[in-house]
Amino acid sequence: TQMIYEALKTSGRRVHLGGNVRGVSTLSLLPDVQAGDIAVLELDSWQLQGFRDLKISPHIAVFTNLYPDHMNYYKNDMEAYFQDKASIFVHQKSDDVLVCGKDIAPRIKTRPPASRIVDVSDIPNDWSLSIPGQHNRFNAACARAALLAAGMEDEEIRHALEEFQGVEARLKLIGEVNGVQIYNDSNATTPEATRAALRSFDEGKILLIAGGSDKGLGLEALARDIQSRARETVFLAGAGTDKLREFLPDLPVYGSLKEAFQALIKKAGSGDVLVLSPGFASFGMFRNEYDRSDQFQQIVQSYIISQTERGAA
Repeated sequence: TQMIYEALKTSGRRVHLGGNVRGVSTLSLLPDVQAGDIAVLELDSWQLQGFRDLKISPHIAVFTNLYPDHMNYYKNDMEAYFQDKASIFVHQKSDDVLVCGKDIAPRIKTRPPASRIVDVSDIPNDWSLSIPGQHNRFNAACARAALLAAGMEDEEIRHALEEFQGVEARLKLIGEVNGVQIYNDSNATTPEATRAALRSFDEGKILLIAGGSDKGLGLEALARDIQSRARETVFLAGAGTDKLREFLPDLPVYGSLKEAFQALIKKAGSGDVLVLSPGFASFGMFRNEYDRSDQFQQIVQSYIISQTERGAA
């Protein structure tokens, strides 16, 4: 969503960002909307319930993938979850466009919408992003397909995507100290999101802060990736952490984010990557994932300042 929005802005179009975006009330944007403007909305399954009830779908829709989430709400019914998500395309018309990831494309094609389907997996090999991870190349591929459908040229799309610096709390580099890069991935609230973060860096170089509130999702694959890819891992306390520690009982648990960071940064060396990528909801220790993100950024910046002052002394 942010890639598409930023690219459209650089092309000079009038564009509005809304939906499931921090600090943005979509309804409050209405007075500024003019004929011919483009609205770029990130829509979760609950917001799409409203689209289902109104029998509407966007002109250009992007359906990236489908992993288990919110199963405590959907009572482990992935079909019900998919049906809500599918509202993004089921009411499209013949002149509309649906962009979808290669993993979800077969499922969508068994329920053909009226629109043209474009399935994607990656951007061209010679395109170089400023943000890490194969999942972000996939995000860029989805953005590229949507932007082409919106009338942008491929070269201006490439320039915009290569310049894109990432989104707050979504595997974003927030500092570097003593050769250690520190990434904030607080919005990784599912095991699959944390697995994507772990696959974005070299094995044995990752120091991970994970854990939090339980969402009723499977944890075996996450536990395997933590064991194989992270050199050091510490957990934040929570019911989800308790379940994950059934697979990883020897890893330490901390009652505060600051304590977890301090314990981990002591073990980091030049060339390492320290990542907050929880894999769980934030409730209990934090108000929400944004509060978790803000606290982490404050902790990291305070640490960087202290190290800078120590070096100056």
